[in-house]
Amino acid sequence: MFSKLSKGSKQSEESNENVFIELYPGLQRYCRFLSKNKWDGEDIAQETILKAIQHYQSNNKINAALLNKIAYHHWIDTVRKRKYETIEESPALSTFEDKSLIETVEKLTQQFTPKQAVIFTLKEAFHYKTSEIAELIGISETAVKSNLYRAKKRLIQDDSFDVGPFWSEEERVLLTELFYESLRTQDPSRLLKMLPVISSLARKAQAIQLDMRTTKSPFTPSTTFSMAA
Repeated sequence: MFSKLSKGSKQSEESNENVFIELYPGLQRYCRFLSKNKWDGEDIAQETILKAIQHYQSNNKINAALLNKIAYHHWIDTVRKRKYETIEESPALSTFEDKSLIETVEKLTQQFTPKQAVIFTLKEAFHYKTSEIAELIGISETAVKSNLYRAKKRLIQDDSFDVGPFWSEEERVLLTELFYESLRTQDPSRLLKMLPVISSLARKAQAIQLDMRTTKSPFTPSTTFSMAA
């Protein structure tokens, strides 16, 4: 009996090891995005793997979303420590603003499906009309309104529905970067350019004419969008 248990344990460890190997490249990209620094990103990724092994290896729940969550909280802890160590005010303010944006993007990717996250961002952050969003991603206006309604309801009620299965690791990393850059620069142009290559969105998404809305007023998030922060 013991030999069978031992064998099963070894198989489980080997399985988890394979999962870590498979997920590590995506984790590295995400950690570099968080830290904006290759070396800090590498440190965060390694610490994340260690914490995952210590706390989650035995229950076979290792996945990309979990690793990203561990990495995010580790990075926030690191930022807090550095904030207390720094003397100058401006870097601390910059760090605070960056943290706020990262938290907003985390909400988008953790509580919404990719389609809901894109629709919510275009509507609430950049004030696109539902008809314009429908044209941009190739779905009906009714579908846009439906996705927006579900997203707002999930945000307000803090719905625990697991959106993990809707995300691939590649799309999570890509959209995380696109959302962050769009909100930071107050310009959705790059996000719009990439819509046709995001596979989980409508297949009929058409190439974007950037002059369509680049004259849009600066980013002034609505109350609903601010709730994501």
